[in-house]
Amino acid sequence: MIDDSDADFFGIAGIATSGWVSVVLCLIALGLYFVACQNKDECAQAHCDVGKPVLAHHQCICETPARK
Repeated sequence: MIDDSDADFFGIAGIATSGWVSVVLCLIALGLYFVACQNKDECAQAHCDVGKPVLAHHQCICETPARK
């Protein structure tokens, strides 16, 4: 699954370059942010027996609070 880290890579690359390449990379980043947002919503609707579903490291995982 695509998450924010993928879009961050293209966004930083777009800022670091210049010219039309910069525009293309930033547009790719915007598209990836849109897909990442949809993936987060899809993951949030998943069911976990324990904890809550979270999109992390390209996977939808069940996250539980740490014990103190």
